[in-house]
Amino acid sequence: MEEQSRRYDQWFPNFSFSTKLKEVNMQASYTAKTKRPSYRQLSSNVFYGNRFLLQTGNPYLKPSVIHDVTLVSTWKFVQFMASYKNEKDAVIYWTEQMEENPAISVLAYRNLEKLPNFTAFLTLSPTFGVWSPQLSGGFIKQWVTITSSDKPVKLNKPLPIASLNNSFRFPNEFILTLDANYQGKGDVQNVYLTEHRLRVNLGVTKSFYDNRLRVELKGHDLFRGQKDGNLLYNDRMELYQVNRYDSREIELTVRYNFNSARSKYKGTGAGNTEINRL
Repeated sequence: MEEQSRRYDQWFPNFSFSTKLKEVNMQASYTAKTKRPSYRQLSSNVFYGNRFLLQTGNPYLKPSVIHDVTLVSTWKFVQFMASYKNEKDAVIYWTEQMEENPAISVLAYRNLEKLPNFTAFLTLSPTFGVWSPQLSGGFIKQWVTITSSDKPVKLNKPLPIASLNNSFRFPNEFILTLDANYQGKGDVQNVYLTEHRLRVNLGVTKSFYDNRLRVELKGHDLFRGQKDGNLLYNDRMELYQVNRYDSREIELTVRYNFNSARSKYKGTGAGNTEINRL
């Protein structure tokens, strides 16, 4: 079919410029790249959810083209990053009603004409003796307007993200880590994230015999803050789903390194992107 037989001949340039202003290192870059739909997104197989919901792919999806302009500046233990991206033909979830039976919804995918967004993050990585904290905070803001139930819906709320990672390195190869990750409410594609999420992890690591034996004890999501709520805007309906996860757990890892041979592979993993599509 003509819609599925396409020819692509785009250019994907990549430019970067680095300089130093006194003690501040700065780098500006521009990249253009393509992101192809996964094979699941392209599949025409139909999955039964319930008598009112079916799920399928879309074999007519087009690859996305991303234009990215990024500025990174570093001063001592302070780093600032700002990025503007414009994704053409972004792939999003989309639900429509069956023509022969409007009571049945079909959840699939479609291309969004454009998805511009701006990202800004500030990261502090000082060191105080045995304590090495890393504090990062920022936001992602998009500019998207879709038509849902015959009305324009603006999805422009910024999504705040923050993290605090702490590492304490004590004598005798003893390491203590305490990490916290936060994500607030905001818009992502055609979805409004309705829940605050806070995940706290604690870990202890001890090495023996010149690092050949390594014992790790980790506690994940200590306060059970892993949750999400998704309000998905579609053609003529809104889907709202709240998930609570049983993610609080304890993990014990014991690793012993024998005289393993070094890998002679010199490649860069060029096929990883295609493997991830599978």
